[in-house]
Amino acid sequence: LGALRLMKVAPPMRVGVCTSRLFGRLYLLERAVRRPASLELAIERAMRRLLANNQIQTVIYPYEEKGLERAILYACRATARPIRTAAFAHASQTPSHLALRSRSDPEVDPPRPWRWLATGPRVAAWLTEWGRKDSEAVIAIGSPRHQVIEGNGRRVDVRRRGLRVLVLTGHGWELVQLANLAEHRPDLWGQDEVLIRRYDFGWLGPQAEGIRRLTSLSNGVRVGAGSLAEQLRWCDVALFCSTTAGLQAMLAGCLVVYVALHDFLESDPLWGTEACFARCASAEELAA
Repeated sequence: LGALRLMKVAPPMRVGVCTSRLFGRLYLLERAVRRPASLELAIERAMRRLLANNQIQTVIYPYEEKGLERAILYACRATARPIRTAAFAHASQTPSHLALRSRSDPEVDPPRPWRWLATGPRVAAWLTEWGRKDSEAVIAIGSPRHQVIEGNGRRVDVRRRGLRVLVLTGHGWELVQLANLAEHRPDLWGQDEVLIRRYDFGWLGPQAEGIRRLTSLSNGVRVGAGSLAEQLRWCDVALFCSTTAGLQAMLAGCLVVYVALHDFLESDPLWGTEACFARCASAEELAA
């Protein structure tokens, strides 16, 4: 009840010339009601019991500097026997990930794992040079999502049929944003076949809403199953926003288009580098 009262008086948030009165309220709702701090405390206690009842020697977890990760580290430290902890960093890193930058001030420096694991040498360099991690504690181990390059590329010179379009989903809101674009151009897909590769490990509600809206606009839109390699061989063009699967599609020889489907902050995995994809940010550009 206290959180609901605070929501009514939450101050507006300003970023540059933009002001949002809703962001602060939604943030309080998320942190105080949907994902309260007590959740991390409960996970920390459950982790302690798990470690005490099993002979676990190493704990590997996804690295994003969230409260859940600190609960895992505190639980490992509280165990009587030594436990090695490794934080696996995903490949999509930008200067927006300020939480990943280590600080020397002990009051703001959270507990650290024994090692940081990177998907490759560039991510390892990013963690040490920009993220200020100890270079001896960062290891490049590769990525389990690596795909073998499948040729020298393909071109669609003459549209004798509709295109086969593969939509690579990262964040959950991307399909909702894509539906917003498609609703401005009901003829967007035409005779195209559209295969949606959704993200299966979160944001299921927003993805379902986006899929519902997209399938209502065209009979050619469907949700795909199977491996990424099979879907890349099938498609003529791949659309993506934040997922590094867009980079894999490019390396596999596909025509790839970056679509600005971000919600609040830009989520381009190649932000700050020279453009190597076709890009679009509106329904008209996407239709072209």
